[in-house]
Amino acid sequence: MESFFMVVIAILAIWLYLRKSGSVTYDVREDATPWFQSKDIKPSSVRHFIYEDSVLVKNPGAVIVVGIAEKEDGEVVGLADVGFVIEVIPGQGVVEGVVLQPYGTATHHKLESQYAKMHGMTLIDRLQQKNKAAQQQNKKAGHTEAEYIGDEESQGGQKLRMKKLHNDIQKLNAKRRDQGETLDPIELRILKQHESQKVTAKKSKKS
Repeated sequence: MESFFMVVIAILAIWLYLRKSGSVTYDVREDATPWFQSKDIKPSSVRHFIYEDSVLVKNPGAVIVVGIAEKEDGEVVGLADVGFVIEVIPGQGVVEGVVLQPYGTATHHKLESQYAKMHGMTLIDRLQQKNKAAQQQNKKAGHTEAEYIGDEESQGGQKLRMKKLHNDIQKLNAKRRDQGETLDPIELRILKQHESQKVTAKKSKKS
């Protein structure tokens, strides 16, 4: 009988420890899948940790889910492409979420959760802050891929580079025309397409 009570006490102690540490057994897949799909994240690849902590949560009644996952178009199966932190209200779905690139930010969630508590921050805000700092460091190091600086930053940089390329081509063609040089058929087609795009853009702005 004494050994039975010892087992019960041990199980209760483990349960209380897990509860305190934020490790809960809530299955987030059903509530979070629409959010994952909206971010091109493969739901079946998600590996996550759950916090149920009123100090760290931003939205009352939500649980915090931090993890890593593969993108739907990921090049290597089994290799994480992104991290994420979301707040989920059971039965309602994701109420707030952030994709973390580089994904390594998400793997330091336990350390960052302690930092957040010490500085009066929510976990989602702290991880987002940490992720932006990591992206800035990667950009300074010359990285331009989305996995290092984020999809939005990467796409924005690509648009700027394409715009600069178009401007350079236009300036070069104008200079060649001024010098009396003729353009070959391919160059003429590119120039006409570019001029057509400019006209379309102007019309859309007016409307």
